[in-house]
Amino acid sequence: MTTESIKSVTPADYGLKHDEWRPNQREAIEWVLSRQQTANMSAVTGSGKTSFARALGQEKKTIALVRTRLLQKENYAEGYDFLPLYGRGNYDCVHVDADDGLKADNCVFAELGMMRCGHGKRAQQVVTPIPGDEDMSGFDPCPYVLAREKAKFGRRATLNYAYWLNVYECWPSPEILVCDEAHQLSDLVLEWAGVTISDEVRTKWGLAPFPMIRGNGGLLTQQTPATDRAVAWLTQNLVILRTAMAQLSSAAEYDEKARKQAQQCEMLGKKLRATLDALQSAPDDWYIKSGPGVKDGRPAFIARPLTARHHFKRYFMNEKWRLVIMSATIGDPKVFAAELGIADYDYLSIPSQFSAEQRPVMALDVPRMGHNSTDSEWNKQADEIAKAIKDCPGNWSGIIHTSSTAEAPRLAERLARRGLQDRVWVAPKGLSTEQMADAWHDRARKKPGSININWAMWEGYDPDPAINLKICIAAKVPYAPLNDEYEIARRSYDGKMYLQRAAYALEQGLGRSRRVRKQEYDVDGQRNGLVAVADNSWRWIKNYFSESIRESIVDMRGGK
Repeated sequence: MTTESIKSVTPADYGLKHDEWRPNQREAIEWVLSRQQTANMSAVTGSGKTSFARALGQEKKTIALVRTRLLQKENYAEGYDFLPLYGRGNYDCVHVDADDGLKADNCVFAELGMMRCGHGKRAQQVVTPIPGDEDMSGFDPCPYVLAREKAKFGRRATLNYAYWLNVYECWPSPEILVCDEAHQLSDLVLEWAGVTISDEVRTKWGLAPFPMIRGNGGLLTQQTPATDRAVAWLTQNLVILRTAMAQLSSAAEYDEKARKQAQQCEMLGKKLRATLDALQSAPDDWYIKSGPGVKDGRPAFIARPLTARHHFKRYFMNEKWRLVIMSATIGDPKVFAAELGIADYDYLSIPSQFSAEQRPVMALDVPRMGHNSTDSEWNKQADEIAKAIKDCPGNWSGIIHTSSTAEAPRLAERLARRGLQDRVWVAPKGLSTEQMADAWHDRARKKPGSININWAMWEGYDPDPAINLKICIAAKVPYAPLNDEYEIARRSYDGKMYLQRAAYALEQGLGRSRRVRKQEYDVDGQRNGLVAVADNSWRWIKNYFSESIRESIVDMRGGK
């Protein structure tokens, strides 16, 4: 189907589960289908990003990458019929000798190759039968291998980024690779290409002594003898780990402890290999420190890239496929593309279907907030937040984002003193993010109008519609903390990207209460929510906001 004919088709022709086009949706699909080079899309929440991937996958073999299992499941698998492949730990082991509850990530064959298992062979035969191959019909197919083979050979599949980075070199090439939530790409690449080895890990696996690498704050902008020493140390320890792996693998089939150690050894080896490959392919622009007192006053080896621009293309760009990058928070497209090393690209910013007046972001009359803020400034912030909440209907629940676990209870105490003691809520300690969300939803359902003061829900959290989440306030612009030498080195290397990262995080946090539904926006003269920033340092990053945020800001301080 050509781009000229798209105007005469319905959303259903592209597998979209609605009868009418959303505003700007058809035009965006037409645009992305017509691109020949990298397509970079800034698409606000509710514009239908996943539908663009579905349209591409209608006729082209498409892989969509996201960060979390939840996005794979809800956005792509359930929403648009992509075949999901999760990590091995999400699938049961069906081997007859497997203990109850055993998962595929603990399979006795995992490190040796799952095709040695009859259940793995059977799963492969279900998807890609080979004439004359041994009949394995007496085995139940392994759920993980079955999902993997379907994803490999299906027209549309969704993987998480961590899985892709492990398999991209051996995975069948798609025609289209879609990178969703693309504002995360820089951090994902840096995390994959870099490594930090503590002295405890070094001792456990009998690795070589840490080399002495110091000087210049660890910041290396070109290949140096220090880089060569890091390469030599990584190479030496990969040999050590291969020997350990061979010994553990021989015992893995009958010794559970050896099996678990083999899994750990395999993962450590992958990290060292990824860093070695990255260092050898692009030795410029690294943070490398090694030896005594390197990490929190203790011995360590740290080798991490300062930028993704030398590495992103190795993992995500290939002449065999076309790349589509999309996020609601691209920010400054030039800064974004430069950080990923993308020189040639087409850019499209898809406007919101709601006007700026219908999605205001209130910049409250609050000073710049930081670790040097005075008591009077913290009290001023609490005054303005409390006033903004009290001006809203009492049954509106809300979330206030803080920059640290320590700040959440302090802000809760200040708001309690301003008459909100029955509404503020801070999650109990020790909960995972998922458990925290469940506890919060339970509280908000039982006590309408509750205000969750939280440090962990800036991104990836979609509220239960039943809790009436209408208030979303950022109590602090989430700049990367500068109590870590690596973060200091990253900022020194590229100050623009440091500010861009803060803009990404702030935009994500402010998007928790306004998603897709019309009733989440101020339409038909009806006020339907409060979205606000309570930290005047937003001005430092305003040029890095996406256009939709910039045009929505209502500055309560004026020129102050």
